[in-house]
Amino acid sequence: MAGIATYYRAATKTKTRIWRGLSVRKRKTEVGALLGATVARARTFGLAMPLTERLIALIEELEAGRRPLAWANLDEQVAVSSSAR
Repeated sequence: MAGIATYYRAATKTKTRIWRGLSVRKRKTEVGALLGATVARARTFGLAMPLTERLIALIEELEAGRRPLAWANLDEQVAVSSSAR
């Protein structure tokens, strides 16, 4: 098991597929479809998901090139999180 753990630790990716899609491949991600389905399902239960909805919008803005890929995006998401409480 130690050998397997050592192997996989060395092979661990440090960036997510979403990050690679946006920054390296310059293509759309599956975020809208996956998280959008989650938001739609939550609505059927009367649940609001403002943080998730804002995250989807933010990523769509990145995909369209209307927003730079920058740490300031995280600050904005944190602000939405704070106001959603």
